[in-house]
Order: sequence, then structure tokens, then C-alpha cells
Amino acid sequence: MGRILTLYPQEQYEAQQEARKRQQTEEFKMLYARRAGIESTISQAARRTGVRSARYIGLAHIHLQHTAAAAAINFARLFEWLRGERPKDTWVSPFLTLALQP
Repeated sequence: MGRILTLYPQEQYEAQQEARKRQQTEEFKMLYARRAGIESTISQAARRTGVRSARYIGLAHIHLQHTAAAAAINFARLFEWLRGERPKDTWVSPFLTLALQP
């Protein structure tokens, strides 16, 4: 399969370059770190409690389901913390681990 070269209009190209510069700032990295933590919590809720599919009909019932799921996750995290299990670092791919070796 051949390569594809896409040329954007100048305004769109400049906007993309500005966004890439902004992503390299410390402020952006701090904001993104917060978002990564939130994404992790949402992922944990989806895996542990199945909040992606509603078990009930009606907004009030679904809100109750999500509130109960959040409480369950908090209790699970509390019990893990009390047992001495601390949160693990971010997963690093084997390729990156090999690349970072001195």
C-alpha cells in the first residue's frame, strides 16, 4: 500500500502546530495528568461494576446504580489501601521499557 500525503489549508495547519506546541507545556501536562486519573477511574468502573449498561429504566434508577457503583469502587480502593496495596504506576509497554534501558 502506498503512502498518502495530506495537505491542509494554512489556517488548519497553523492551528494544528499551535496545538502541538501547547501540548508540550507543563500546564497542559498537569491538566492531562488529571484527565488520565479520571479516565482510569471510569475504566475501573466499567470493568468492575459494568456501568456501561444500565440495569434499570429511568434516570433516577440509573443514577442510583451509578452512585452505588462509585461507592463500591471507593470501598474496594479503601480496603486495598488498608491491606497495604498501593496504586501501581502507569503501565509501561515492554518496548518502552527496553528503549529506556541504559
